[in-house]
Amino acid sequence: MALFQIFMTALNAVVPIILLIALGYLLRQKGFLTDGFLQVGNKLVFKLMLPCMLFVNVYSIPSLADIRWDITVYSSAAIALIFCLGLFSAIRVTPVPQRRGVILQCCFRSNFVIIGLPLAASLGGSEAEAVAAVLSAVTVPLFNVLAVIALSIFVERKASPAQTAKHVLHDICVNPLIIAVALGLGCLTVRWLQARLFHHVIFRLDTQAAFLFDALITLKNGTTPVALMVLGGQFTFSAVRELKKEIIAATLWRVILSPIIGIGGAVALLIVPVVRKALHK
Repeated sequence: MALFQIFMTALNAVVPIILLIALGYLLRQKGFLTDGFLQVGNKLVFKLMLPCMLFVNVYSIPSLADIRWDITVYSSAAIALIFCLGLFSAIRVTPVPQRRGVILQCCFRSNFVIIGLPLAASLGGSEAEAVAAVLSAVTVPLFNVLAVIALSIFVERKASPAQTAKHVLHDICVNPLIIAVALGLGCLTVRWLQARLFHHVIFRLDTQAAFLFDALITLKNGTTPVALMVLGGQFTFSAVRELKKEIIAATLWRVILSPIIGIGGAVALLIVPVVRKALHK
């Protein structure tokens, strides 16, 4: 019975996300979502809606003290390790430089904001959503920094290494998701300083500027369905045969290897102290 309940919980958490993606694909096939709409929609999600969601999530963290540094440090280390292993894998899988960066991104980068946050909320409720929101303050910038690096290292450039590094740094600094997280952390810091200096918070967006914060929350609430439908509408299967080797390698990393490394490492860190304690008894 317990296994059935676990299965149903997982099913109820995952299926709504899959249905929204499938709806986007179906609407694209029926002509409701045109190429122009998907292009604009993708830009709207990436440059406005997702940044609003990230800013609200980070701003809603009660204080800097609520950041779980153990989870944050482990997650960052796991992402960095998967990035390094994926780099060697991408080089071995294909000789085409343009495809290596995409494969590498499949290895380490997840749809944490679009899928991860709503999935955490579905599985663990508000408490899990809060932990995931805190984690996004670090992992989302890390994902985007590594993504820029992944797409840049395989591009042939005539520029000098210094100019290339400058270009990569520029792409990182103007990334809307990173800017949103930085603004959220900046507001958290200002709030913390107010509490330290004045023993209470003088100004908060959600109280003194509630009209603005409510608008941001409205945008945040619409982000997940719009982003998932746009994601589904962008699915194309025409290149599957030509890219079969790359797709198999990327899927293997995304579905099997990355979860084994990330979750397996976390489980090992939890089990080792327990085993050690049991052996010493």
